[in-house]
Amino acid sequence: MKSKVKKLFLSNFNLSVKESDKPWLVKFTSDTCALCIGLEPVFDQLALAFQDRINFGNVNVRVEKRLSKAFIKDGVPTIFYFHRNSIRELEWPSDPNPDSGYSFEDLSEYLLRKIKENE
Repeated sequence: MKSKVKKLFLSNFNLSVKESDKPWLVKFTSDTCALCIGLEPVFDQLALAFQDRINFGNVNVRVEKRLSKAFIKDGVPTIFYFHRNSIRELEWPSDPNPDSGYSFEDLSEYLLRKIKENE
């Protein structure tokens, strides 16, 4: 099955994410980062579970260096929630998943809170 996580580039980022009425959860990752690779199936699950309410995207920091510099301060994986003019960086979990850093449950809870705030 094809992933519902959209690959984002400098060329499509503003139109796709910043100008969207629908919220976005965007991960900045690298294909050489073990936690980033472990986060892929978590994001795929989230994209399926929340597909009607939230868009999901991925920026490969090794490919999109200019775009990544605008957002990344401490390394990858880093996740941002975008909605209208708001940008929020998700905090690193206090009890990180050893395979992906963020767990499906932690990210689901975060998204459910954000959805409720915006209703």
